[in-house]
Order: sequence, then C-alpha cells, then structure tokens
Amino acid sequence: MDKRPKRSRDKYNPYILHSEKSKNIYRVSFSNIHKLENIKISKKIFDQLDEFEKEDARQIQEMKRHYEQNTVTESTLNKRAVDKPKDVDEIVIKNIYNEKLAKALETLTKEQRRRILLYYDYQLTMEEIARIEGCAKQSVQESIEWGIKKLKKFFEKF
Repeated sequence: MDKRPKRSRDKYNPYILHSEKSKNIYRVSFSNIHKLENIKISKKIFDQLDEFEKEDARQIQEMKRHYEQNTVTESTLNKRAVDKPKDVDEIVIKNIYNEKLAKALETLTKEQRRRILLYYDYQLTMEEIARIEGCAKQSVQESIEWGIKKLKKFFEKF
C-alpha cells in the first residue's frame, strides 16, 4: 500500500507513482492516448521520479506563496492607483470618531435618532420621513434640528 503523503501536482505531470514497500513493488502509471498504462519500475527509478515529484510540489507551493493570486488588468491597476490603502493612523482616527458618534447618538431620543439616520444615512427628504411616520414635515424638521444641537453639544465637550 502506498503511504506517501499527498502532494500538490502539476496539471501537466503525466505520471502517478505507486509503491508497495512491503512487497518491494514499485509502479508508475500514466495515460497513453488510448488507455492507462501501468509499468513496474526499479526502486532507483522510483526514487528519482519521487524526487522530481517533490521538486514540482515545492515549486507549486513557492508559486502559491509568492505570486499574486488575482489577475492584473488595466482596471485593477487603476483601482489600486485610485483606492490607495489607508494608513493605520487614518483607520484608528476613523474608529475613534465612529465610537464617539455612536455614543453621541445614544444621547438622543429614539425619534430624533431615527429621523436623523433616515435623513443623513438613507438620504430621505423631510417630506418622505413625515409621510412614513404619519406626521407633519415641521415636526420632523424640528426634531432633526434639536437632535443636531444635542450632537453639537456632545462633541463640544470633547
């Protein structure tokens, strides 16, 4: 029974090695045009083919580790040029700001918070918000204005 580990194989590798060490039988099988050939070989030839297979597996692993996996096209290059990765400083500052904003929104009433989110995040008009909530546009406008004043006060503290 063959107890060799599974290896990454090149798709162009034409042969498969088999061994039964208990019986000292070594074989190589490969696909002929019409059928699968299975040939007995000596241990020396088996070891040589095994080394070639190991080297192929090493090269495949090297390629997987070091080469870029996605295709490089003109559009991906343009995207990389335009959408540059952010610095760690920018990411940290943005996270701190988002945490402060979340805390500030918690100080608002549910109604103010909902209306401000609908207005700024979902970009609904005040008329649309009033229609959804079944109230007057004026009450939505006042609620948003009062909520913004509370948020400004909250941020002035910091």
